[in-house]
Amino acid sequence: MAFNFGNQDEGRSLIDDERIARNLQNQQWAGPNGGGYTMNRDTNRGNNDDDDCCSPDCCDPGGSAAAFACCFCCLLVVGLVVFAWSIASVNPTQYGLSENGWTSTVDMKKVYGAGLHLLGPNFFFIKFPAYRINVEFSHSATAGSPPVPARTGRDLNDPDSGGQPVTLSFSFQYALDQKDVGKVYKEFGEQYEARYLLFARMAVSDVAQRYTPHKFWDARKEVSDDMFATLQRTLMKFGHCTVTGFQLLQVDFPSKYESMITDIQLQVQQKLTSEYQQQVMNVIKNIDVMTSVTAAGIASINAGAAAEAALIINEAKTKGFYAQQKAKAQAYSELQSMLQLSNAEVLDYVKVRSMTGEGRNSQTVVGMSQPSLVGS
Repeated sequence: MAFNFGNQDEGRSLIDDERIARNLQNQQWAGPNGGGYTMNRDTNRGNNDDDDCCSPDCCDPGGSAAAFACCFCCLLVVGLVVFAWSIASVNPTQYGLSENGWTSTVDMKKVYGAGLHLLGPNFFFIKFPAYRINVEFSHSATAGSPPVPARTGRDLNDPDSGGQPVTLSFSFQYALDQKDVGKVYKEFGEQYEARYLLFARMAVSDVAQRYTPHKFWDARKEVSDDMFATLQRTLMKFGHCTVTGFQLLQVDFPSKYESMITDIQLQVQQKLTSEYQQQVMNVIKNIDVMTSVTAAGIASINAGAAAEAALIINEAKTKGFYAQQKAKAQAYSELQSMLQLSNAEVLDYVKVRSMTGEGRNSQTVVGMSQPSLVGS
């Protein structure tokens, strides 16, 4: 076969066409299910000198480096995915137990605290609270359970009494210890709180049977403390948790019994009120007696003072009278000496002076045996 190489590009195109035709001659059709064309090995062996390499790696020396980089990137991405898949987190307010997602087994010996932990692919945490949990039994909208029905103990004053029905509303707080989380999961799984509620109902109901009805209002703190201590022992022994607080919120008896108790309490209050009124009257009367005694003392003091004042005044008047008479006697004595009068003359002078003295408006009768019988 002869070719005209008038143009170099045309020559190269003819050579490529010849090479493609030769390759097609060396292949056999195997049908669509046989993979298309197959190479004829015998024919190919005779034309090894004319066979060309069609692989990209033979034509491009940098192909192996690119393949290596691609494989490395793929392995790196897969490693990062597996590493991220192997990390699990526990919140600061939680504890965690690791569970194998392949086998569904849980490691209950090691309890994880807060943070990021490298566990392994398809491992994750079963989480438990690390803070105090509040549980309330009441009719409140925020309560998790209704009040607990129970029965009180037998009243000692009523041998035929078998106790009274009572409904108790209460709340308590509990906390899980990190070292006991594995025991909690082993015995209760993730439904531990439901068992705690059951234990709480049983403990409070048992304590209620130890007390008579009146103890629930006469000694409420004693009843509450006993329920607290019993609940602590029960949940620590059977639930592996610590009860940190207890509040007895409300105690409800049947309506008929509460009405009877109310009437009794009203009678007791009326009795106390009467006793207080009696004490008030006693105080008032004692004050009256003390007032009378004080008034008598004051009157006695006033009378004594008046008597002593009258005595002093009379003594003063007597002393004045004596002084006046003494002065008169001395004056008459001096008058007698000056006028050289006898005692009889002095007495007559005194009589006349007395009858005619200054400031006298009455009439005096002289020389009559009974002057009182003479009219004025």
